[in-house]
Amino acid sequence: MIIMAVLGAIVIALVIASRMAGVGLEAQQFYKYTAERENNYQMARSAVEMGFELLRADNGDTDSVNSVWAVGAVSLEWEGKNVVISVVDEESKFPLSVMQKNTNNCAFWSEALVRLFENGGLGKGEEARDQFLDWVDSDSQRRSRGAEGNDYADMIVRNSPMDSLQELFALPAWQEGPNYKTPHNVADFKELEANYNNSVSGESGSGDNNNATNTENSFLNGSNNDGGFGLEVPEAQTQGMREAADWKDFVSIYSSGKINVNTAPKDILLCLDSAMTTTIVDEIDNKRRSGAFKRVEDLRDVAGIDADLLFRIQDQLCVKSKIFTVEASVLSSPGGVKVHSVVKRDGGKIQVIYWGIE
Repeated sequence: MIIMAVLGAIVIALVIASRMAGVGLEAQQFYKYTAERENNYQMARSAVEMGFELLRADNGDTDSVNSVWAVGAVSLEWEGKNVVISVVDEESKFPLSVMQKNTNNCAFWSEALVRLFENGGLGKGEEARDQFLDWVDSDSQRRSRGAEGNDYADMIVRNSPMDSLQELFALPAWQEGPNYKTPHNVADFKELEANYNNSVSGESGSGDNNNATNTENSFLNGSNNDGGFGLEVPEAQTQGMREAADWKDFVSIYSSGKINVNTAPKDILLCLDSAMTTTIVDEIDNKRRSGAFKRVEDLRDVAGIDADLLFRIQDQLCVKSKIFTVEASVLSSPGGVKVHSVVKRDGGKIQVIYWGIE
């Protein structure tokens, strides 16, 4: 009996030791991931600061496809890791920011939003408009195609401005993307992703890169499943290289309220007025590629834009932008990091409006 008891105690001790060894290994792996992620965050943060410097360096009177920051996604090798930096003009997007600040006085943008949906082949423009306005206004009065209170089965209407576009995508009319093409720089992203996937699969490189995890694959693919890194630049900045659409590439809750005619995708320009045509927008695009519009009034030189059309749209346009998204991704296994920031540029000063980490 004593021998059996001793053997039993030994078996229990071995089981406990085995489990403790497993816990110790998991702890080591977690520590390694945490340490690497912190290191990558610091690297991404420094890369974002580089983006800030690009914005500070651009002290001209206009922002355009030729601006120093408008180079699209830039890939760097930094301490043996792939770092991707991107600067995006928020003034190139549809300014939902105006609508949520002036819910009862935004007729111009309300009509433009309906056209944006219709041009995108969705036919849900009025629903999208009313659902958005009911969500962000302060009252409980329901618009004809909107919702208030607990009209939604899985959420209660917020009745205050959005903090994130994720709220927007929860609204029923916004859950389907438009028939637009996402303004991505396809060639750069496909090449970068292929190179990184090769390195982590063992086709090139060595060491820890061969141990890519599902977490890292999710990081690379992005939450929007667009097959790239999720870093986007307006079409005007990519000379037309594009792939599948996502609303976040076309709308902004951070914009200062005007659209930069030099950087906005053609789809955004088209929705501004019922008199805007693809021919007019193509002419605008051709002119801004050869040289930025110095003033909004210079649009009168575009064939098809008469005095009446210019009068209706000129107060909604600009040639110099204030709000930008600056992103930096460190592609590393383990611990890949993306830093997403939204900033306001005022002369040589940069003010951070939003800072997020993925």
